[in-house]
Amino acid sequence: MENEVLTMSNLRTTENKGIFSGNMLKIFALVCMTIDHIGLHLMDNSYPMRAIGRLAFPIFAYMIAEGCKYTHNRTRYFYTIFIMGLAFQTVCILADDNYHMNIFITFSLSILLIYSLDYGRNNSETVQWQFPILAVLFVLFVSEIMPMFLGDINYGIDYGFFGIVLPLMVYLFDKKELKLIMFTVGLILLCLTRDAIQWWSMFAVIPIAFYNGKRGKLKIKYFFYGYYPLHIVAIQLIKHFILK
Repeated sequence: MENEVLTMSNLRTTENKGIFSGNMLKIFALVCMTIDHIGLHLMDNSYPMRAIGRLAFPIFAYMIAEGCKYTHNRTRYFYTIFIMGLAFQTVCILADDNYHMNIFITFSLSILLIYSLDYGRNNSETVQWQFPILAVLFVLFVSEIMPMFLGDINYGIDYGFFGIVLPLMVYLFDKKELKLIMFTVGLILLCLTRDAIQWWSMFAVIPIAFYNGKRGKLKIKYFFYGYYPLHIVAIQLIKHFILK
């Protein structure tokens, strides 16, 4: 692949067929996620609701890859997601002694992996190989090896190594058909390493196939960032004060 950074317009011409904008897909994913968490916390781990919820993560992962490709400010994009994850995780640790890292931390690692690949490709031949390899080893360590030694505190990275890698597999390609193929392969790898219910996430390929490559008219990215912690707080309040 060329080292030059492609313009947004050139990239988006590869994805001009479809009926769903990025905003529409994210809203659909938010609905699925909310159903999932209601099923988990309020409906005695309802299997149908949890199955619907499996569609949320893959769609968000695909959108993270798109965000990395099209963002005007990579540093701000990373820090926005990382700080959201760090703040929410701090609350979880203080309130519930929960060290299982939230989805923002997963996607922060995904973004670091993507940026490290681009950094390696745009520098000397030595760095070109070493930097991405070190990044992959770091991600593998924090997602798969550390949990083995920190089992007593229930540490873990949400969706594990293949969850972190999924956005990277989409990011590597510009052509819509190739991205969809790699997205499907990445989902299969993810499902093979998770519980059987995760196979329901394969249905996420269908709405992604109809993605038109456009963000959508409304600028509501901060709504998506804020919705995750706010809906978790709302569900917990309902659980403890209304359904208790």
